[in-house]
Amino acid sequence: MSDLRSKKKLATYHALATAARTLTIERGPDAVTVEEIADLAGVSPRTFFNYFSCKEEAIVGSEPTMVTALAEQVQQRPPDEDPLTALEKVLTSEENADLADHWRQRVEALEIESTLEGGASEQALRERIEALKTVLELEDSSDLAQRWKQRMELARRFPQLLPRHLAAVAQLERALASAVATRLGVDPNVDPYPRLVVAAAVATMRSTIGWWLQSNRRTTLGEAMHRAFEMLRAGLGGPSNGERA
Repeated sequence: MSDLRSKKKLATYHALATAARTLTIERGPDAVTVEEIADLAGVSPRTFFNYFSCKEEAIVGSEPTMVTALAEQVQQRPPDEDPLTALEKVLTSEENADLADHWRQRVEALEIESTLEGGASEQALRERIEALKTVLELEDSSDLAQRWKQRMELARRFPQLLPRHLAAVAQLERALASAVATRLGVDPNVDPYPRLVVAAAVATMRSTIGWWLQSNRRTTLGEAMHRAFEMLRAGLGGPSNGERA
């Protein structure tokens, strides 16, 4: 597959996933249809099913290319870096800015289109623009943790999304465990360490995001994530800085 075609497919994937989350945030998953998701993303329902098996997967599923890319990044970290640090660096690193640029361009295109339309069509387009701008603000942090935060919040608000969310997490854990095993030169089916360190890192990320969403947010999510990994690395001796529940 050519690089240009791959980029177009990735852009379509992100457009559909972001549209699905936008509509779900507004209405809840039960009130959203595949046709509406496809329309907001600017593609056909048939195209939707080229990327997703159902709307729940579009809302909280993991992008396969992202999972592969994260696993490759773990393998490419400096060889003298311990696995937990390698996982932290990858899981909390900033993502490529292409996604934000894609949505900026899409919003600009819709704004131009809205000036050419009138009546109800113009109003519908303006509503679509505002919805896309809202998601762009969420995605523009360019942080993997931010996207996880949004998926976790949706799974918390709408329990029917939880199975798909957990399946996405399991898919990510398998890929990362394989990457850690490759770094260490061990068989993950024989040595439990790769799965254990990945499970600990992913659980740290998930639990920290969950805590941060429900806390008074005196720190940024990035700061909270860094402190959580420091606590894990130190062996979880106890609450840090005297902060006890």
